[in-house]
Amino acid sequence: MVRGFRNAGFVVLPILSGLAHAQSSVSFFGTIDLSITHVSSGGGGSRTQLASGQGYPSRFGFRGTEDLGGGLSAGFWLESEMYADTGAIQDPYFARRATVSLSGSLGEIRLGRDFAPSYLNNNSFDPFSNRGAAKGMSFSNFAATDRTSNGVTYFLPPNLGGFYGMVQYAFGEAVSNVPNDKQGNYVGARFGYNKGPINAAVAIGKYDQYIGASNAMPVAIGHGLRVSNVGASYDFDFLKLSGFYGREDIRGGPIGASVLDSMWMAVSIPVGSGLIRASVGKYDTKDSDNDWRKFGIGYSYFLSKRTQVYGVAAVLKNRKGSTHSIIPNNTPAIVPLAGRSSTGFDFGIQHNF
Repeated sequence: MVRGFRNAGFVVLPILSGLAHAQSSVSFFGTIDLSITHVSSGGGGSRTQLASGQGYPSRFGFRGTEDLGGGLSAGFWLESEMYADTGAIQDPYFARRATVSLSGSLGEIRLGRDFAPSYLNNNSFDPFSNRGAAKGMSFSNFAATDRTSNGVTYFLPPNLGGFYGMVQYAFGEAVSNVPNDKQGNYVGARFGYNKGPINAAVAIGKYDQYIGASNAMPVAIGHGLRVSNVGASYDFDFLKLSGFYGREDIRGGPIGASVLDSMWMAVSIPVGSGLIRASVGKYDTKDSDNDWRKFGIGYSYFLSKRTQVYGVAAVLKNRKGSTHSIIPNNTPAIVPLAGRSSTGFDFGIQHNF
């Protein structure tokens, strides 16, 4: 049965209705998240706007599974981000996720575009889900991506007493006779334990010839990037504590500040139908003055299981040569002068379907 299409108005409904006969289930899902967002950076101006995806990405997708018998199942997942403030759709169309998989008693094999293992700790343990003004800025500081294309991923089966894990290899698909034949290759892994109040995981990732690679003369072989991190949380019922430590390390020669250590602590406190979240982070670049600190606090009120309203505020304090903005991917960027602070807030509505 195809679920969720009655009011969607999509012209693909007849096609997916036919697909559903061959599937155990096919569903349409998504999130619409819009907020009034303000960013102000010392000496770099300010802007107030209606922003999409500050609490959680505005997205839509299709997913399905088929029972193949004998404990084996097949599945697919196609997911696209949208910019609900303008109605635009991201390009490539299903860049959030595009996978096909086989699952059984020995685990899951998944092919396609998906999350990189080295990113997931940053996202999983951040109470702000790595979104908006208060997010933990512990990834992509050296242009690493949260997802990989052309990936082959193995997941451990879910019946291991709380232990979980994944290993991934992504093909860069460069031609073998070019100088940068390893450009785009990625290998990573994540292993953890989640049972009762405890959740903890460690992850690593290696991007080959990731930064500055070029086949143009003079040839630049490019710098590799290594990512390693650990995250943990403990749920006391009346509050949840979480923490994160990560390192991003550029290999193959110095290009400015090449090592960044990220550390943050956070707390989530349920209050009636709402949730209070707060975090404090410290970000240090090795042998450089480009360091910064970040403080964030927020409150979400759940009108239902699918709908919430939220407010978030944060301040980022740059030190000496640092020019980081509180929302680094804000376009066009609101960049502070060196050593100046950046502040921001989000007030939004989020609905899941």
